[in-house]
Amino acid sequence: MTESKTFHDAIEAIKNEEPGRAREILTRLLRSDKENPEYWLLLSSVVESRKEKIYCLQTVLKFDATNHTALRGLRILGAGYDFEEIEPIHVMRRIWDVEIAGNEEEKKGFARIWANRLWRILIFASASVGVFTLLLIGIFGMGRKNYGHQLTVTPLAWTETPSPTVTNTPLVRTPTSTPSVVEPLWMQLEVTYTPRPVYVNTPHPGIEAYRIGMRRYADEDYETMLVYMEQAARLNPSLVDVHYYLGEAYRLMGDYEQALAAYENAIDLDSEFAPVYVARALAQLIEDEDANVEGDFTHALELDPNFETAYLLLADYWLEHDEPQFALDVLANREELLGENPRYYLLQAQALLEQKQFESALAHAINAYQGDITNLQVYILLAQIYFEIDEFEVGLPYLKTYGLYQNDDPMYFALLGRSYYERDYDYESVAAVLDKALNLDDELAIAYEYRGLAAIAAGNGKQAVNDLYRARNLEPRSFSISLNFGLALWSEERLEEASAQLRASTELAKSDIDLGKAYYHVARLATEVGPLSRAIQYWNYLLDLPEGAVPEEWLLEAHLYFNPPTVTSTPTKTSTSTLTPTSTVTPTATEIPLATENSEE
Repeated sequence: MTESKTFHDAIEAIKNEEPGRAREILTRLLRSDKENPEYWLLLSSVVESRKEKIYCLQTVLKFDATNHTALRGLRILGAGYDFEEIEPIHVMRRIWDVEIAGNEEEKKGFARIWANRLWRILIFASASVGVFTLLLIGIFGMGRKNYGHQLTVTPLAWTETPSPTVTNTPLVRTPTSTPSVVEPLWMQLEVTYTPRPVYVNTPHPGIEAYRIGMRRYADEDYETMLVYMEQAARLNPSLVDVHYYLGEAYRLMGDYEQALAAYENAIDLDSEFAPVYVARALAQLIEDEDANVEGDFTHALELDPNFETAYLLLADYWLEHDEPQFALDVLANREELLGENPRYYLLQAQALLEQKQFESALAHAINAYQGDITNLQVYILLAQIYFEIDEFEVGLPYLKTYGLYQNDDPMYFALLGRSYYERDYDYESVAAVLDKALNLDDELAIAYEYRGLAAIAAGNGKQAVNDLYRARNLEPRSFSISLNFGLALWSEERLEEASAQLRASTELAKSDIDLGKAYYHVARLATEVGPLSRAIQYWNYLLDLPEGAVPEEWLLEAHLYFNPPTVTSTPTKTSTSTLTPTSTVTPTATEIPLATENSEE
């Protein structure tokens, strides 16, 4: 297919209100000619987000700086351009009168003389000489009398000084700031991802309204989809998929009551139509996030054991209800069915992260990244996993990239604040970032947790106790928050409360590593303030944990507690074991530019 034919197809798709198809065609054209401003201008009309529209229009100006359509579009989008910046085209205007032959009256007297071009020149010349003569008389012919103030000139002593050496100073032009927009992630793709087909798409060739409605569904134009699906349902009330898609239109527009009614009609027509149960579950969850919809998901899978979307949504449901193992059970042994879907790996990575199985979580997250580099959830997930294994320098670029596109997400600022704390930034810097998170969501426990930890490090125990108390109330089942609240109480010398809180944290531990942290701090506190029996008990608990669960220096501290060095003993040199850094896996998929350390928050 020639380029002109492809371009014509793109225009036809836009005329037919098919933005998805137009976007795909224009993206293909830009692969072969990235500097064509016309392609970028058309693409700006079919991309979805404001940021993408701005990016496309700015790219038009890169190749055609005077494109008024692009400038007007940027102004409408509020991207910082003003029409006053556009220099208008100057039109040369001639001042003349067109005289129509035959209608001119004969001029007489002075008018006849003035009509002659030669006489006009002589008159102007004579007038100029007269004016000039009067000026000379005014200046020199009035006795040079001075009516102004007399100026007294005082002579100055003059000392000759060498002239300054002239040096050529290079002219540095400061670039004017222009609105900048990050390139959309999909522009990094060599080939766009193939969209997944809908679960059911019976052609119904005789029902034009249904076919148009399905096209609008593909284009995410749900209002128009609703109009045509209502028409199709009136004309064909016995078709189950028509009622199902009518419900989908209502659900996607936020009218859940009407959506549920349409789903019930579909179930009445065919109780074994699997997707309607999944759709009903989704609508109920949006109305009530605590709704028990497990039955709808499992029933859909009983009706269709190969229903990919049902598996993924059920796993997501369990993750939302803090049941990561149930989510893993749903996805277990499903790689043959779901292995080509990046979300399959993403959900497993999220579940494994909850279980603190960081190595496995990282492997699945990288698979998700390789499967879809445009999914921003993967970026923040990779950042979280790398942070958990203390690889902050590796994880931070993923977090920064996420922040470029989601800079209003409180979790982004919370994780950024955590990275500041872990890398020993001062309290003010950490608190400033975490305050941004809390301004966006004042119930974000992780933000209170790390602001509290930063306060402990800064010696502000009271602030630490307040922040970690709020964090614990928001997430009472969090091991790390419970443990850190105990440490905050300890920093304020509320020792009995601190000991009780640290011991209570052992009940929330999700791994031997968590237990090791709790045992260590309880043992240390008991060693300092008693009782002795508790110190002995918890140091022994620490030593009984499996190998690898406790840092070497903590184990050494426990051994020294039971076998303190004597004063007369001669120290012997012992080899100090060093922790071998865990090798990290680097994604090998198509690399995209990640944000750097110097990116603005």
